[in-house]
Amino acid sequence: MNGKTAIDGLSVDKMLAFGDPSFEAAAAPGAGSCSSRTSPTNPVGVGRYRGHRDEMLAAWRRDIKELAQYPNVMVKLGGLGSFLAGFASYGAQPPAPVSQLSAEWHPYIDACVEMFGVERCMFESNYPVDSGSGSYGAIWNVFKQITNGCSADERSALFAKTAAVAYRLELSEMPLLRGPALAAE
Repeated sequence: MNGKTAIDGLSVDKMLAFGDPSFEAAAAPGAGSCSSRTSPTNPVGVGRYRGHRDEMLAAWRRDIKELAQYPNVMVKLGGLGSFLAGFASYGAQPPAPVSQLSAEWHPYIDACVEMFGVERCMFESNYPVDSGSGSYGAIWNVFKQITNGCSADERSALFAKTAAVAYRLELSEMPLLRGPALAAE
């Protein structure tokens, strides 16, 4: 054996629930490339956590800051439209507008971008799991709305370049970033 781990050179995706202690083993220095979705799953808005969103957000931010210390960890930004997040928009009839989804999800996305930087964050589709919060197009419009204040380079990283690095893909063009920053709701 040459001291390499089983995941050297691979991208490992791991979805974590709030307070999941198993992440440290995968993110430890020398563990290879590792990406993790950091959506606020189960404990943030449902069950015994319902009604404690501000308290849970503060604890979640501390955990995200701790994960950000590992330079091999990249973050997938998504999954916020799931029933597990416990947002008021889930299952709303008529469906919640993009502006409401953006207001609910913004603090989580901002925290990740603040702590990891755009070069280690990427948007993801968690569709159809997120369909209870909106259409496929609405979910992506939320991400576009949240990034309206970002530079073209920052948006390119969040929507494509970080994923290309994480999954070793070649991107010759990124047509999805052309056109208006936000499509109609």
